[in-house]
Amino acid sequence: MINSHVAALPEKYKQPVVKELQGAIREVSYSVNNYINSERQLVTDQNIGDEEAGRETVSGKAIIKKCNIYLPAGYDRSDKGARYNVLYLLHGVGGDRYEWLDSNGKIDSRFIICNIFDNLIANGDVDPLIVVFVEGRSACDWEDRSFNSEGTNLLGFYYFDYELRDRKSVV
Repeated sequence: MINSHVAALPEKYKQPVVKELQGAIREVSYSVNNYINSERQLVTDQNIGDEEAGRETVSGKAIIKKCNIYLPAGYDRSDKGARYNVLYLLHGVGGDRYEWLDSNGKIDSRFIICNIFDNLIANGDVDPLIVVFVEGRSACDWEDRSFNSEGTNLLGFYYFDYELRDRKSVV
């Protein structure tokens, strides 16, 4: 990184911006066609072989998962000409789609991380962007936050890339 400048985040960026410049958080449900089933097989609707997957692959029904999405102020789904960069924030093992939101707390009922994105956009530091707070387990038991190496939830972390590569737009 030549000529890069790294600076601390200004403390004021944690504060909410004026209402009309605030982005919004939406919870979205979406289907997942690539995930680990209870037999620890990769369920897929694509041509992914056992050797590539590192385990047996089988066909099966999609599961429904959820994620949280930050949409910048002024986002309009009907504006087909608008283009946004997308940032996927992955949580740690044992976390979920709320980890980035909850772990930083709130100020005036707004998640601090959303205030930071709002301020970065409002001050011209970054272009308006969409931020996806994912559920990083691509497994049939994706809501299970326990640490069980014999189950599917930890294994599902290793296969999240199959889910991510196959994502269709949900916003």
